[in-house]
Amino acid sequence: MSALIETTRDPAVEQCRLEELRALAESTTTTNVPTASRFLGIGANLGYELVARGEWPTRVLRLGKKIRIPTADLLALLEPSEAGAPAAGP
Repeated sequence: MSALIETTRDPAVEQCRLEELRALAESTTTTNVPTASRFLGIGANLGYELVARGEWPTRVLRLGKKIRIPTADLLALLEPSEAGAPAAGP
């Protein structure tokens, strides 16, 4: 994950964020940058800056002028691995 992105380490906040992301991933395959940024604990402006610089920590889908972030990639990034540590980004 980029050095600019530091997610909240409060376990209750992280668990709530993961549950919300799991629900989103069940209902849709992609999301927009502001929503994806919120799951990473950063603002939308920083999210767009990271995408523009090629530093966004997951795949980025560009569809014309639209930018979409795969929800499965976000979930893989934020969900704890089986070893108990956060999953690594690409």
